Amino acid sequence: AARWTGRIDPPASGTYRITTVSDDGVRLWLDGKLMIDNWGDHGPTEDHGTVVLTAGRPVEVKVEYYQGAGGATARLKWTRPDGVTEVVPAERLLTPEGSVGLRGEYFEGRSFGEHAGHV
Repeated sequence: AARWTGRIDPPASGTYRITTVSDDGVRLWLDGKLMIDNWGDHGPTEDHGTVVLTAGRPVEVKVEYYQGAGGATARLKWTRPDGVTEVVPAERLLTPEGSVGLRGEYFEGRSFGEHAGHV
């Protein structure tokens, strides 16, 4: 299992459609609010949530993912207010320390009990 944390810094104000693409379980929180919860085994699946974001005001993000059997996929995408859909660019993600990207932590099993490392 993996947990990624940090902030998303939107380039423009407006309504964003946040999408996870996962094979298997995924959960996504923005500013502490659970927006996507598909915590079960499944093939590649898109799940969506909608949120209003303000340019220059990063929001906290947490993504949890686990790999069951078969293929492994975990992506975070958005559809911006201008209609462009893309994987959230790395430069729009900030670690809790303020570096580019998200902090990744890795665990044995789905329960996030046994810590296996981080990057």
